[in-house]
Amino acid sequence: MNPTKLTLDPDLLKIGMQDAEQYHRRMDSEREVVDFRPDTTLRFFINSQTESYEMHRHPASELIMPIENTYTVIVGQTRYELNPGEILLIPPGELHQLIAPPSGLRLIYIFDMEAVSAIKGFSYLTIFLSHAVLITPDTCPSVYEQEVDLIMELCREYFFGGHLRDLNCYASLLKLFANYGESRIEQVPAMRSRESDSERSARLYDKLNIVFDYMDKHYNEALSGDGR
Repeated sequence: MNPTKLTLDPDLLKIGMQDAEQYHRRMDSEREVVDFRPDTTLRFFINSQTESYEMHRHPASELIMPIENTYTVIVGQTRYELNPGEILLIPPGELHQLIAPPSGLRLIYIFDMEAVSAIKGFSYLTIFLSHAVLITPDTCPSVYEQEVDLIMELCREYFFGGHLRDLNCYASLLKLFANYGESRIEQVPAMRSRESDSERSARLYDKLNIVFDYMDKHYNEALSGDGR
């Protein structure tokens, strides 16, 4: 990919680093207490810390993209050696460990998934987002460049946005999820329409939404039954 896309504007870097100095990740045993930005469910920071973090979890989702140097993330039993521009999305509640190099720079975005998961149609994406997601030129070639652009846009909006900052941040996040979902559907034959007829594709998506919406609504009822 074009390395210029991984160059942060000096003003953005300055304000991001100043913000990061005021934010300290707080661990309570294996649980991290997330300090969202006041009156929001978002926390985005430009991170150059050399401090590593042992296995921990938090109720928010976490998105990581190195800008300079690599960054090591262990999710469960899987180790990810992230190169600059590679994206890792960690779902809420997932145990993970962060191992920082002696020097480097990365974007880290922590957000509340519940703010978007209630949107109609999002439920079928949970199949793909229930575990750590790695987005690279190899894993998601059709949307990778767009995903990087969206994260960079999200970063600028978070630090420089106006009254609609949160709305625009979540708009970029939703577009990132939609892009990834579309790319995965293309890779799964059972979910891809074999015909070019767009109406058939639309019906397929509608059916998937109905099934998963039903599961969401009646899952607790099934658990509370007497098993007969």
